[in-house]
Amino acid sequence: MATSTNQFANTVLSLADFDSSETPTEIPPNSLPNSNSPISDLFLSQRKIISKLEASTTALDSFNTFSQTRYSENLANMQRYTKTIVTLRDDLDLVFKRIRTLKETLRKKHPKEFNMACDEIGCVDVEDDD
Repeated sequence: MATSTNQFANTVLSLADFDSSETPTEIPPNSLPNSNSPISDLFLSQRKIISKLEASTTALDSFNTFSQTRYSENLANMQRYTKTIVTLRDDLDLVFKRIRTLKETLRKKHPKEFNMACDEIGCVDVEDDD
């Protein structure tokens, strides 16, 4: 028991000598305890985990860059589409306002003919949303 504790302490001390900017995957194999110890298994597991994390980080960075590019492209398109829809809505509001004005004018000038036409085609009064 004392031997594995000493091996662990020596390994931790030897790992403390590494520069903090180095990745743990750069630990020289001779600094690890013998390959039979649980500490060695722990370090190997840590190396595998770190390599998976590095791969995941790389994939996420790539995805974030891709997403940012697509978002920028789509943002410009969406702004243009929104402007077009708002313009269309304003134009439709103007058209419906003109239709209401024409109907009202016809109703006042020619009420009998207007009522006959409405009975024939089924006029619908549209309320003003403004």
